[in-house]
Amino acid sequence: MNKQLLVLYTGGTIGMVHSNLGILEPISLEELLQYLPEVEQLPVEVEFTEHSSIKDSSNHTVEDWNSIAKHIENVYDRFDGFIVIHGTDTLCYSAAAMDKIIQQNSKPIIFTGAQKPFGAYLSDAKENLLGSINAAYNCIQNGKALVGIFFHGKLFPSSTSFKKHRTQFDTFDTTDGQLLGQTYDTFELNVSAINDASEEQASFTYLENKNIVWLSHQISSDIDYLISS
Repeated sequence: MNKQLLVLYTGGTIGMVHSNLGILEPISLEELLQYLPEVEQLPVEVEFTEHSSIKDSSNHTVEDWNSIAKHIENVYDRFDGFIVIHGTDTLCYSAAAMDKIIQQNSKPIIFTGAQKPFGAYLSDAKENLLGSINAAYNCIQNGKALVGIFFHGKLFPSSTSFKKHRTQFDTFDTTDGQLLGQTYDTFELNVSAINDASEEQASFTYLENKNIVWLSHQISSDIDYLISS
């Protein structure tokens, strides 16, 4: 039986198009899939679904992070891995929150997005989405589990990642420089740096507002980078 991935669309630039007035407007999931004919050629079965709340990621709160995690928990046993399409402004925060929420994880959960929407000139949307699916598939094939970020050909750990550029394709980096995988001619997974899939039942412990302090290292990294650049 083929492995199965769920792609959860939560919003962001990746799912926008320029209107006739040159304004970015959101598109439906059905419209987004028209840009991805390659889905039929993937070595894994992929199901796409929309999150209950599609919004600009700069407006995400603890409730949104919990809601994304709850969506995954509700279908956790049905799929072998998960991709979360997300806006870049708070993508690293959502990924770090997910990493905090889930315990005994046995599957890849990878966040991705884009600096330019599908259909835009030199868009990075297709590269990032197909690359994240490929990274998740590699994790499954190697029996690895993680919460990570895939962007611009690189797989980052959620716990140490931060956004370093607002417009460049090389958007994210890590505080310690460690990558969990990278695309060369093909994708190469850093298997020694990733935990084996847990054999225990996964559990989800949802965040309260006081848990935001736990994410302060992310904010500090952003501030440190901005000050030094």
